[in-house]
Amino acid sequence: MINIASPVGRLATLLLLAAAGCGGQGTGSDDTRQASTTLDAAFAERADAACRPYKTYDRAHSFSAKGFNRFDPDPKDLPAIGDFLDANPRHRTLVSDLQALGEPKTGAAAWKAVKDDIIAGEDLAKKQISSARRADAAGFSRLEQDIEDNNVTLHVDLRRLGLPPDSACIEAQVNQLLNRSGE
Repeated sequence: MINIASPVGRLATLLLLAAAGCGGQGTGSDDTRQASTTLDAAFAERADAACRPYKTYDRAHSFSAKGFNRFDPDPKDLPAIGDFLDANPRHRTLVSDLQALGEPKTGAAAWKAVKDDIIAGEDLAKKQISSARRADAAGFSRLEQDIEDNNVTLHVDLRRLGLPPDSACIEAQVNQLLNRSGE
């Protein structure tokens, strides 16, 4: 019997738990699909194709307003900004487009993390659009920071999948107000 009250007993318990956690790794395809963090090439290409229209839209629809500060906006500017943001089709169809791809052969858990990040980002965007339309400057700027934080997580998760920096899925997630607002 191990005495977990003693330092040696605690160490032995930790080693036993660690050993138990390391054992039992299967070699089946389900285990490989879940364990890999890299998307299979065919799925990555389909995902890139699904994201490409949103990347194209963002490049063609730049926001610019001299002196606009997305972290300290003038409330009178916000309703028009809300309309601009809401026009982006990404907020209505990106999530369903990505879900329609199904599951990848490899990197399923990592892909789920990306989809969760995108769902969270789109939820934040909808809340920010609502704040803008209400001319709620404090809410808008708080959500802008939340969107930035989510985008950092999303971009890290996308890169972990093995997508190149110029991937349409990475570029389609650029904040429309970032570096286009005259800051």
